[in-house]
Amino acid sequence: MKKALFVFGMSIMVLLGLASLVEGINIGHKVWDINVSLVNQRPDPVEPGQLVELRFKVENSGNENANDIAMELLLEHPFYLDATEPAVRYVGSVHGSQLGKVGRIVKYKVRVAEDAVEGENSISLRYKINDIAGNSWVKLKPFVIDVETHDAIISVSSVTSKPKQFVPGQEGSLTISLKNNADSLLKDITARLEVSRTDR
Repeated sequence: MKKALFVFGMSIMVLLGLASLVEGINIGHKVWDINVSLVNQRPDPVEPGQLVELRFKVENSGNENANDIAMELLLEHPFYLDATEPAVRYVGSVHGSQLGKVGRIVKYKVRVAEDAVEGENSISLRYKINDIAGNSWVKLKPFVIDVETHDAIISVSSVTSKPKQFVPGQEGSLTISLKNNADSLLKDITARLEVSRTDR
């Protein structure tokens, strides 16, 4: 009876030891680890009404290959895709430790709405590895797209002259102050003064 109990106790210890060994192998072992980064946007910044090309890099810092990856661009106002531009792209396979220059590049051409507000606007992505049974979409943190409006809205804020009333045949100076009513910086402004003559 004691011998049987001893053998039974040894069996439990062996099973526990195997369980611990399997758990130890799994701890810290990543099958795959997909990382998506926004490489650049062209143009940068983009203006409302323009097309912007977004280049994303897909990398796998895991230990095994990630096969048949699909990536979907999730858009909200002020961004949208033309009818010929699919939101879902099939990246293919990204091998384990495929980083840096060997990472896969995915390009999207996104249109910016005419009424887009200047500043940082977010855009989202999600991916899925199709060769893993039951694998669902994984949504990534939003990426920032820089939008800068180019509203050439200029008004005259004040006009002053020296002397206040010009005398025929004499010189005088005219100072015109302009105001930028847009929400972005205006550059290379050219103004032309048109003088009309009224004959009495």
